[in-house]
Amino acid sequence: MAKRITVQENARYDALVSAFRQLVRGVPRLDIREGADGQPVVVDTGLDQPVFVACGVWQPKVLRYLTHLQHDSLIKLLGLLEAARGTDARREAVTFLESLRLIDPPAIRTGHRVQGPLE
Repeated sequence: MAKRITVQENARYDALVSAFRQLVRGVPRLDIREGADGQPVVVDTGLDQPVFVACGVWQPKVLRYLTHLQHDSLIKLLGLLEAARGTDARREAVTFLESLRLIDPPAIRTGHRVQGPLE
């Protein structure tokens, strides 16, 4: 049986799940295609436009990551997180959600400008 959670804990969980939902909502559906030069190109399938060309030593790992963490799998993960409320899995769900740092996230450096991660 799951431990009783306080109103504050429940509100925090709702805020974390909501922040994850916002993140997932903004994730484009991606596909990996072969570019004209033979290099893998990550394409936004909704716009049918390239997002970036994957190259370098991290190419296989980035492509593997993008292959498995697609929009549809993130939607299913969101469903699991919503279903975890009030169960024994809730504590692990909170740990996962907090590790994403979606609430009070660190700034991301882009050139000389610092911006928030969801800008």
